[in-house]
Amino acid sequence: MLQITNQKPAELSPSATLGVSSSVCATPVDVLEKQIVPQLFQPIQTNQSVSVIDGANPVDEAMIARLLVSELYDEQGETDVTAWLRDYLSQTMLYYQPNMEPIDSTFMVQLASKTGLPIPVNQGNQSIVYTTAIDIIPVAKQYLAGNASLDEWITSLGFTFRIPALTIAMNNDTVFDNFKKYVSQQQSLYQSVLPVETHQSISDFLKISLQHALVEGVKVRNDYADIETETDGSFPRFLQNCISEFVTNHGNECAYVPTSMRELITPTTIVFVNTDFHARETIDQIENTWKDVSGFRQIPMVGLKQLKSLRKSMESQRNMQQQIQSMRGRGLEIAKKAQTKPFGSQLKTRRQLFKIIQKKLEKMEHVARSNNSIKTRKSTFRVPNRREPNNPDKMGIVTNKKYIPDIHVYLDTSGSISEANYREACMVIISLAQKLKTKVYLNSFSTYLSQPVLLDIGNCTKETAWKRLQAVPKVSGGTEFQNVWDYIHQSNKRKSELSIMVTDFCDYPDSNYHRPLPSNLYYIPCGGMDINMLKRYAEQFYQNTVRLDRDLRQKIIF
Repeated sequence: MLQITNQKPAELSPSATLGVSSSVCATPVDVLEKQIVPQLFQPIQTNQSVSVIDGANPVDEAMIARLLVSELYDEQGETDVTAWLRDYLSQTMLYYQPNMEPIDSTFMVQLASKTGLPIPVNQGNQSIVYTTAIDIIPVAKQYLAGNASLDEWITSLGFTFRIPALTIAMNNDTVFDNFKKYVSQQQSLYQSVLPVETHQSISDFLKISLQHALVEGVKVRNDYADIETETDGSFPRFLQNCISEFVTNHGNECAYVPTSMRELITPTTIVFVNTDFHARETIDQIENTWKDVSGFRQIPMVGLKQLKSLRKSMESQRNMQQQIQSMRGRGLEIAKKAQTKPFGSQLKTRRQLFKIIQKKLEKMEHVARSNNSIKTRKSTFRVPNRREPNNPDKMGIVTNKKYIPDIHVYLDTSGSISEANYREACMVIISLAQKLKTKVYLNSFSTYLSQPVLLDIGNCTKETAWKRLQAVPKVSGGTEFQNVWDYIHQSNKRKSELSIMVTDFCDYPDSNYHRPLPSNLYYIPCGGMDINMLKRYAEQFYQNTVRLDRDLRQKIIF
């Protein structure tokens, strides 16, 4: 039974999902936890907090953000989580009603409820369908004439075509031209800090036009995961910020068509709609154009006009679709295999562990400050050549210093870990640190957690590193992973670190523990143990813990 007290019903803002920045919101879960979910935790009585209880278990903002991320990005169909979120949203949102729409359509459901328009349904004898003839051309005309609201037009547009893209409806091509001017102004303002590739992408974007066009769009990412490697100066983030600020300041001329919450957070495609042309074009022209938009989303980095030329060859189009389906099938098969892959009969070598951890580090977002830094050199015309400073044809060199996340090791020193197991674990830690040439934070843990110690073991001999590790106090007792998980959650810095737990897996959470696991925590089996026993413990841990992290299998480096 879900019990919610002292919560002020909320109207969620689509603009709160935009403007992703590594300094503010680096990941989808950050956006949800810091910008969306807090809107659902506004109290009626300001001197009291909002309470969300599921049965006997309290539910916080972080947990709801994790559930939303799982629902939006895993695409596993209807689950118990889906039903739970629908129940939660119906109790916490001002404009929401029970429905069978995916959670990804939450903003569209909100719009329909607010405007009094129906939610599409095709179930049994009940059928509600939005069409071009009834809901696009007439409503666009009514809106432009002042006889329908902007929300009514947006709802009709979103439910008719349902393109999962970041979509912005603009009254006419003049509004879009004004937006391009704003983009150009922002480019000039931040010229010195934007990378060369961003300037090039902006230049390409400024060439597109909504004049005599129903729709135009740009493909900004190949995949949602691309955001993990982006900086604040990347083109997708730059354009997102421009859109957010422009729509906020010109809300009477343009608006989001929030067909997909996921695309609002991490757009792969951005689509601009000319409302004026939707009021004047034929049904066939409008529907064919939106079919083009649907195909446009499947082709990496191809503009909409280029797609139209591709469609002249129907055979090529069919082949392309077949390839896409084949790739999707292989991707699903690989993902399924990765999820169910059994534990092996031997452990990874130290060299294999190093390569895996190195790849994990490379995929993580750079941080503002850490104990580990890398220097990059880039050729550019923005600075003069050192040897020939007066030669404009010679590129200069820009050196940048970037910080990679700190490494934090949590070493299991419970009663089930022998001295030989402990020494083997230490050797693994030393090997990793010396190959990465880095310092590491270290805690030992059992039922207790020691104080963290920063060890410089990556730039010394193995003998010296071993002595430094031996000096770290070893806590004894049973095994409680929860201590480590909660400790990481208590600090934003620790959540941004790459965390490694070296353990024999002799523990798993009880059924009352519902907090999602730290996203950057990986598990390495302790060496020097019977492999079959270690596999049994690892399997027990996985089966009892996977409910807290669907990606857990990939994080156990067996």
